[in-house]
Amino acid sequence: MAVSELLQKYKIEYESDGQPIFKIWFEENFQQCVVESKEFLTKAANEYLQRKNPNTHTKLSGIYMFGLNATDVEKEHEEKENQRIDAFTKVIDQGSISCDTYQNLAALQPELLRDRVILNVRKRIYEEMNQKIPISILNIKNTTLASINETPDIENQEVVEEVL
Repeated sequence: MAVSELLQKYKIEYESDGQPIFKIWFEENFQQCVVESKEFLTKAANEYLQRKNPNTHTKLSGIYMFGLNATDVEKEHEEKENQRIDAFTKVIDQGSISCDTYQNLAALQPELLRDRVILNVRKRIYEEMNQKIPISILNIKNTTLASINETPDIENQEVVEEVL
């Protein structure tokens, strides 16, 4: 049986002073049990493993969060945050929200991204677009167009016979 099948619930609660309490709920002998640690998440996970398999010396090494490598969790968090920032940038670019208006909104709503974050994303997108689609200036010489008064080739009998 895999750990995920045994594990029922995990949660991080916070005390009034802001210190986290890492808790894991599981079932043992048809009773609900909980292990917790105020120090480290890994400590709670190791205690859970020890309770489920008391005859082994299984321990987690490294930083793991309920079976997930912390660096993988951090990468996923960064990716989601980048998607959130990109979505904000897209909405602001498509809508008609001025920089000043957005600054005022961000001052009222602290969870809104700051305008410098959006500016940095715009710069990153601009640089990526310049790499993928290079835009260069062409120097086109001023050429005179054929006079409008000239007869078009379609009325030229030789051209008509050649086409037929």
